[in-house]
Amino acid sequence: RPLTSQDSAASASALQRMRSAMQNVKRMFDAGILLAAGTDAPYPGDYFGEGLHRELELLVEAGLTPLQAITLATKNAALLLNELARWGTVEPGKRADLLVIDGDPSRRIQETRKIRLVIQRGVVVDRVRLRYDRRRDAGYRISGSVSAPAP
Repeated sequence: RPLTSQDSAASASALQRMRSAMQNVKRMFDAGILLAAGTDAPYPGDYFGEGLHRELELLVEAGLTPLQAITLATKNAALLLNELARWGTVEPGKRADLLVIDGDPSRRIQETRKIRLVIQRGVVVDRVRLRYDRRRDAGYRISGSVSAPAP
């Protein structure tokens, strides 16, 4: 359906606020202010992690390089939480949490989405097993049913 004049005005206002925020992010970064990236909760219909990928893309659209955006989500996030001694950079003695990417996100930030392998605390994560399977969820029920469907 076509947007109403009220919807169009709200959309234009939101777009202007977003542009201002992106300009401010670049200004603050250039001024040396510690910035960190990291969304901690999904929006409805947005899976954990998806928001961070988009946040990194927006940081690059705001004028940061892909490596600068990645640093905000890793090293700077650890600095902000006073955890840099434990995580945030790849160094001996720190938590071995790594993503192996199929691509080069230092050139194209969108390639952070091409996750090939996840290593958490030094152990490869079985990502297939993490996918939701209603057959393994005793609490799953189809709307209006009395019991969960048979696997």
